[in-house]
Parts: sequence; C-alpha cells; structure tokens
Amino acid sequence: MTLSRGRTLSEISRCFLLVAWALACVLPANGREKWQKIVAPRFTLYSPGRSADVLRVATEFQQFIGSLGDVIHVDPRTLPPLTIVIFDREKDFRPFRPLKPNGKPWDVAGFFSRQEGWSVFGLAGTDMDEDLRRTVFHEGVHWYLSGSDLPNPLWMEEGLAEVFSTFAVKKGRREWGQPIADHVVTLRSSSPLPLEKLLSVSRSSPLFNETQRTGLFYAESWAFVHYLLFGEHNQDRTLFNDYSKAFRTNALPEDAFKSVFKKDYAGMDHELYAYLNSGKYFVGSRPLSVDAAALTIEPATDLERELALARLALGSGRTEAVQEHIAAAQGFDKDSLATNEVAGYAAGARGDTTAMIDYFTVAAKNGSKDYRVYFELAQRVHQSASDVGGLVGLSGEDARRVATNYEKTINLRPWFLPAYQGLGGVVEPLGQKNGEDLKFLRQGHHLFPGDGMITIGLAAAAHNSGATSEAHTLLATVISTPDQQTPAAATYARRLDEAWNFSEANEKIRTLVEARHFAEALSELDALLARGVPAPARPTLLINRANLHASLLLEQAHTAWDEHRWTDVRKLLGEVLDSPIHTGAKYEAQRKLAELDRRNLGRESKAGN
Repeated sequence: MTLSRGRTLSEISRCFLLVAWALACVLPANGREKWQKIVAPRFTLYSPGRSADVLRVATEFQQFIGSLGDVIHVDPRTLPPLTIVIFDREKDFRPFRPLKPNGKPWDVAGFFSRQEGWSVFGLAGTDMDEDLRRTVFHEGVHWYLSGSDLPNPLWMEEGLAEVFSTFAVKKGRREWGQPIADHVVTLRSSSPLPLEKLLSVSRSSPLFNETQRTGLFYAESWAFVHYLLFGEHNQDRTLFNDYSKAFRTNALPEDAFKSVFKKDYAGMDHELYAYLNSGKYFVGSRPLSVDAAALTIEPATDLERELALARLALGSGRTEAVQEHIAAAQGFDKDSLATNEVAGYAAGARGDTTAMIDYFTVAAKNGSKDYRVYFELAQRVHQSASDVGGLVGLSGEDARRVATNYEKTINLRPWFLPAYQGLGGVVEPLGQKNGEDLKFLRQGHHLFPGDGMITIGLAAAAHNSGATSEAHTLLATVISTPDQQTPAAATYARRLDEAWNFSEANEKIRTLVEARHFAEALSELDALLARGVPAPARPTLLINRANLHASLLLEQAHTAWDEHRWTDVRKLLGEVLDSPIHTGAKYEAQRKLAELDRRNLGRESKAGN
C-alpha cells in the first residue's frame, strides 16, 4: 500500500503522505446518496459526487494511461483490475484512511494500494493538490507496469514513475516530464552515481532503503529515464520494452545495456552528465487521445457500492470496515461472483485460509476471471501436500486438480511466474501424457528460460509424453547450473534424473527378460547397480540379480542339454542349486539333475575323467 506523499520521496521513504485539505460538503437535495459508476477500459470508478467532476478525474486518468502506452507497451488484458473510489465529503473518507503502526489514522486525503491481482485508489474529493497528483500518477505507473510481461529493472520502473508523476492535461494536450525541483537540487548538490552502479540497485540495496541515500537513487533514475525519453532517443516507444527483453535474456547486465543503447556504461555516463549540465529539460506533449471517449457513466448498484468500499477498506487495512461492507454486500447478493471474490481476499488478509478457499471455490464455479482465485486454489492443495511429505503426498486426482488450476491461472495471466513454477512442481506426480501440460510448460520455458522449476516441469511433461531423451537433456541444464537455481530445484532435478534412469533401466531389463534375453538383461542390471541406486531399492535389485543369474544358468543348461554336453549341464545346474534364490528355477534344476542321475549322464569317473 502506498499513501500520498509529502515533499520528497526520500523524506518518508516510500510512504507518501498528503496534507489534507478542506472539502466542501455537498449533500444531494433529497438527503440520500446516489452513487454512480464510470467504466473505463482499464479501471472502474465509483463515486457519489457530481458527475461532471468525477468524469473529469476519470478522463484525466484515462489520458494518463494512454500516455504511458506511448512509451511502454503493456497488454491491457494483463493489467490488474483497478477500483477508484472518490468521495464528495471528507468525513466519508475518514473511515478509510490507512492506519499508522500505532493504530492512529494517517492525516491523508488519498491513497493508492497495489495488491497482488488488484489495486484500489481512494480520494477524499475530486480536487487534487500537487503532492496528491504526483503520488497518484507515480503509483499509477507501478500499477500499469505490473501488467507487463517483462521484468522491469528498478531504476527504469522508478524513473518512469517519477517522470510520469508530473502528468497533467493542459490546453487540450497531455503533458509529462516536467522538471521535479527536488530531484534537480539533489543532482546539482551531489556527485552523480555511475550508471553501472545505478543500474545494479535492487530492492534490497542500501541506495533504495536508506532514507539519506534513496533520494539520489530516485533523482538519478528520474534523470536517466528523462534523458532517454527526451534526449537523443526522443521518446522511442520500443526502447524500454527492448531493454526489458534484453535484461531478461542476457546473462550479464552490461551486455543487455550495450545491445539496446549501442554503447557501454562509460559512453552513456558522458551523455547523461552532459544532459544534466545543460539544465534544459524537455517536456513530453501529445494531443488528447481518442481513448478519452471510451468512458461510460451509469448508476452504481447497492452491491457494487458496498464491494467497492470493501476493496477500499481492504486496501487501507481497515479490518472492521472490510467486514462491515462485505456483510452489507452479502445482504444484497451473497452468491454473486464479485461478492465471493472480495470476501475471499478479505478472508486471506485476516489469515483465514479455509474461508478464503471456500469463497474462491464458489467464485471459480461461477466463472471467475480473476487469476488469483485459481492460483490460491492450486496453492492450497499443493502446499498441503508439501506439508505432509511433498509431492509424494499428492494423489493423481489432487495433482490433476492442482495442475488444472495452475493452467487456468496462466490462461488469465500468461506472464505470472509462480503459476508456471507451481505447474512445474506438480506435473511429474501425474505420470500421464497430457498435451496441455506440455503446451503450458513450453510457454513458461520460453518466457522464463532460466527458471529451474519450470525446466523440471517441462522435462516431466516431456517424459510423460515419451520424449525421454529431451527430458534428460532438460534436467541436465538444471543439474549442471546449481549456482543459478534454487537449492530445491537443483536437488529435485538430480532426484528426478536418478529416478527416471532407474525406472528406464528397470523397464529395459523387464523387456529383455520377457524376451528371454537373460545375458543382456543381466548386463544391464549390473550396469545399473554400478551407477548407484537408491539405498532402499538395492536389496531387492540384488535378489532380482540372483534370480536373473539363475535363469541365465538354467537357459545355458538347456542349451548344453540339447548339445549333449552333459558335464556342462550338471555343472550349470549345480550352480543354480547353490544360488541364494527361492524360485522355480531351483525346482527345475533339481528335476533335471535327477534325470541326469537316472540316465547316468555327466558323471565324472573316480579318476577325474
């Protein structure tokens, strides 16, 4: 969750507070609130306020989204649902103010909360001061980028968020990129970070987390993105997408950098410093987009209003208000898809996993289009199995149910890494050919080629389909790069490879035995034992070897019998009787030896002849 901010990002580290302003209280003439709903292609806005004022805010936000689309492409289908709630009385917003650690509410006029799978934005009124506007649009960028199919480096995401935080509609045009005074002052009073260092900053880095240092990171991220947009590269729409792709596919960050910008860090440092020293900061300006017309306004139902308020309360952490508005929604329609989705999220937030799963199960049966519904349903069963023994704890039926829910998740959110990882961990226990499993995991392997669990899952799906050579090759890529994988993935890959080798060798041996190729079967079994087998399996394999050896001796004795080599027959049958076996082979050897004795065949003379 992000609150609206004060003067600088560095002053309060990522919690952005606003100075609340006085709002006029305007009551409807009949004393009853009538809520309205504005539906846009990327968000839904709810408000009891005047239609003209609310429509103005919605239109501006729509223009903002269109401007982001001019710079970086995001498939609109992957954007998390965004709910916007705007009150017309400040007192109505107060119960939704986020709480401080001490339990007291922040004195804010708005907040933006980004949750996994959905986001909510609440305002006390339609008028936004400069700080609130910057917060809204900064967080709006993060919301927009969360729908990207590509990983976004931290400098790029925060730099874009800062550049677009100044978005405004002026004189029939949309503008972004106005200089941010705090950043300009910081850059003029500090030594700039070399790009190599800036681009290596992660969310765990001191430059991102220490209050005294984070200001420089934000300032220079803003400056670098500003230069890329308005300097030499001049708003190249593909630039950031190209870099994200290169960032994902190149092993070394500098290689990704060179492939896109056609220069090394030092060369770009020189250009960036020259841009900063010039003191000239250009501004992006475009005509209003036609998307602004794609807005519809209609009355909001009582159910829709209560669910919107429940989401708002959920985003601000107001537990009591959440339950109040969910109860109200359930009073209007407890079985509706939306009611069960929101109730499920609320149950999850308060730690009631059982209730969350119950609500999400109903939502799924009603055809939910929320990928989190199916992901949580898959996770619940998958994790429960892990708690009682890992993948072994999954029955075939449960494994298929889990796999199906992971695949439904991917259909709704094609770039959601955890769903591919989960699917990768559950395919092997299925042990069955399934073209859908193979399709999804090939897709995941293409999107995330270095992920060990996805690679293992693809190997398992290939193995289940009979492509054993491909399966072992895929596992080898995980086993050979343990430093690039999670310990669990590397261990799982080795275990799976050993298990498959064991199973395949056993199957080959079984086939040879059925064909009565005992010598070849014995050779394969000896090779298997030499490679090493799981300790629990070794005693059984040694018994099998003794039986197989006895079968081979008996077959050789039959051959010698047919060739009238009676001494050899007697010798071979004696070896069978000396074997530590308890099978029909011993009975057969005894029967044959008795016949030899009766016929006085193969006995050596006292002289040894």
